[in-house]
Amino acid sequence: MRSLPHYWSELFLLAFQLFEPDSPEYNVLQENIMAIESLVFDEKEMKAGVSLYDIEMAIESNPDYYAYFETSSGNRVTKFDVERELNKIKQWIYAEVRTRASTRRFRRFR
Repeated sequence: MRSLPHYWSELFLLAFQLFEPDSPEYNVLQENIMAIESLVFDEKEMKAGVSLYDIEMAIESNPDYYAYFETSSGNRVTKFDVERELNKIKQWIYAEVRTRASTRRFRRFR
């Protein structure tokens, strides 16, 4: 499945708007994003300003299925490893939305 450019960035921006800044969900989302960034980048690179957005752009701009990120330590992280982790976050966000939606009652307006 090919996603739209900036799909992950837009999804996470919307998710951050869903949660209160001091809520546990907000912190979990931040930690999960940082975990993906740390898969690819080291601490020095993250302090220099690289982020998930850079990972996303690299994934979208390289159509090669066998492409990978090489970390500063020499480890290889495939595109699929990153996308698998991103999909886990997406599933978590959707579960949170479903939980919130289940507490709301709707009725037909006439």
